[in-house]
Amino acid sequence: MELELKEKAKILLVDDKQANLLALEALLSDDKREFFWAGSGEEALGLAYRHDFALLMLDVQMPNMDGFELANILKGSNRTKHIPIIFVTAHRYTDNDVLQGYTEGAVDYLFKPLNAHITQSKVKAFIDLYYQRKIIEKMNLELDDKNKKLKLTNTALEDFANIVSHDLKEPLRTISNFLNLLHRRNKDVLDENSLEFIDICQNSASRLDKLVKSLRSYASLGYKDLDKQWIDLEEIVENVKTQLLAKIEEKKAEVVIKGSLPTILVNEVQYHQLFQNLLDNALKYQADDNQPVIEISCQEKNSMWLISFKDNGIGINDDFKMKVFDLFQKFHNKKEYEGTGVGLSICKRIVENNGGDIWITSEEGVGTTFEFTVPKTEMPEN
Repeated sequence: MELELKEKAKILLVDDKQANLLALEALLSDDKREFFWAGSGEEALGLAYRHDFALLMLDVQMPNMDGFELANILKGSNRTKHIPIIFVTAHRYTDNDVLQGYTEGAVDYLFKPLNAHITQSKVKAFIDLYYQRKIIEKMNLELDDKNKKLKLTNTALEDFANIVSHDLKEPLRTISNFLNLLHRRNKDVLDENSLEFIDICQNSASRLDKLVKSLRSYASLGYKDLDKQWIDLEEIVENVKTQLLAKIEEKKAEVVIKGSLPTILVNEVQYHQLFQNLLDNALKYQADDNQPVIEISCQEKNSMWLISFKDNGIGINDDFKMKVFDLFQKFHNKKEYEGTGVGLSICKRIVENNGGDIWITSEEGVGTTFEFTVPKTEMPEN
């Protein structure tokens, strides 16, 4: 741990006898440590408020302010309360005296004459703890910085998506309207190739409109605090089945809940979108002559619910499994499998926003299973 930080560990030695300070520093001397001396409690306080000490070694018997008083003051200040204190004394105190020392904030006692090996081992342990604390503080600062940058990135992406959506909406509507008008007014005079060109342009405009809406939906998710509610997943499934009823009936699909689904604490709007995207995806990627069967199930895995969507569709090639959640990834060129390449990226964001992970298992020609987790939370009693 020490090697990961360049700064030296500062140790404050407090004793009213200079000879004791000199001997203690000689015993503990190390090129990765920096020593400070104080000959009184008042001097020690001044140094403690100006420096970040890894350890304070304190003689109990001192004039004016003894070690117990100094420890009590240090532990009462937010600036210094984290400093570990070892009492160094030649007196053999009673159990009550030792208890008082611990009450005032001591972490250990060393009795003179000092055992060199024990003293060095204990000091090393506290120095290691100091470096570990510093590393954790550094990691937390880096994590805070990354979170701030992530929030800025998400905000920029959402702003970009909103601007693009706003600026493209009117031109797309104009293109689509005039293409429809051109088709209606001239379908009797245009040749077959010209009508096909118009159809191609109309389809392209429609796909671009869907892509812009999908991008805006993806960007608006962000990574931010969510308004969470208790939702019954079986009700979510029934609502999504109602919304996709036309497609389910068209494909003669079976959507089955195996076992039971729990009530969970998540963002309701996002989880409705998640289930709709996954069910729509399972219905879409099916062979023409296949009757879709989609099984939705749940099981407990320690502190998480593990939810799965299993289908009997066309499956995904092994080469593409690691990329399915990437933005704008599409792995099928057939016209009946058209999509924006954003739906599964949205699913991933929703699951992660609500504290879970999502992954895929698939066999080409056999089917695909999407599995994701969501934290288990105890429902409050009524």
